[in-house]
Amino acid sequence: MNTEFVNQVHKALIITTRKRRMPLGERDTVKIHRGVHLPSTFLHDLKTPWEQRRAISIARTLAVLHRRQHAQPVARSAALLCGYDIFDTNPSIHIHIPQVECKSTTDSALPAVTLDGVPVLGEARCHVHLHEATLSAQDTEFSSRVLTPSPSSSALSPDRASPQALSPSAEEVIGLVIQWTLIDPGEEAFVFTCQALRMLTPSSTRRLSGWEQQEASIRRHLLSKLFTLPSGTRNLRRAEWIIRHASAGCESIGEARLLWILRSRGLAGIVPQFEVEDSFIHYFIDLAIPHLKIALEFDGRLKYGKNSEEQLNVLREQIQRQKQLEVRGWYVIRFSWADLFKPESIIQQIEEAACHFRGKLKYSAKYPVRGGVDRRSR
Repeated sequence: MNTEFVNQVHKALIITTRKRRMPLGERDTVKIHRGVHLPSTFLHDLKTPWEQRRAISIARTLAVLHRRQHAQPVARSAALLCGYDIFDTNPSIHIHIPQVECKSTTDSALPAVTLDGVPVLGEARCHVHLHEATLSAQDTEFSSRVLTPSPSSSALSPDRASPQALSPSAEEVIGLVIQWTLIDPGEEAFVFTCQALRMLTPSSTRRLSGWEQQEASIRRHLLSKLFTLPSGTRNLRRAEWIIRHASAGCESIGEARLLWILRSRGLAGIVPQFEVEDSFIHYFIDLAIPHLKIALEFDGRLKYGKNSEEQLNVLREQIQRQKQLEVRGWYVIRFSWADLFKPESIIQQIEEAACHFRGKLKYSAKYPVRGGVDRRSR
């Protein structure tokens, strides 16, 4: 989690009203929402387009909370303010407002953001949730804690509490998982659930024997929370599928997205962080199909280091590692971020590898198209 980045965005926000005009030194800005801007220099100083998009998503959430007097962030919006890494395929904003205090359940679209004439992030809409079964008292209490005064910052109006990034407790993380998987299920919810399981599994045991048992215990706790909700709760079946198939073994967003592609299409027998050990090597494969000895490795951006020397060393180690696995009968397939946008090609490569070994892939239930509840799966 990167809570400091959330606070940096919050401090950079510029709020204008009829009585408060744009500061003279801040004319070069991008519009986030009506009366809410970010300095262009702040976005230019960010190193990657991904960081720029994330900053805009955080700014949009803060802007909506500023304009909605009693709003509380939920699901992906709450996770975003907690500093979780969220990839930006869905820029929507989700807030909860008590029905007695909500005058309107609609919100105008937040405009697309361009920087120097180049599109950075498309327009987004705000989804207002009133009496959702997903919003338990505990979840709402956490959402309220996200709104805390910030006396040191002048970015937001002094008469409005200023959202700040928080480090949620274990039960609050579980509440966020339940919220997100029910309110907005799909790939993003799956990736976040993988992150949540990883955070809730002690880091000292993730690569030691027994971590799977701890993950299973956390999963059972999540499911028990889920099954206390009414049977007619919307998206209950999808939420159950996500919780059952997410894994703490995914060490990055890329690995979690790759696991989603495989499991959502019904591919089974995928083992995250599969251990390969003998007298000479001790490796952990990102995702493995052990019965066919197929290794799926995800090459993320951070894996290759910050400079050319580090990148060269990592590539050498990567080649050596792959040769060692191939000598032991493993078929290694490497995927990058670009491959994640071609999921059918990923499945095709794995099917071709399975044919090469004259083995059969295992299949299980795909991600459910409908979001209803299936009591038989319990």
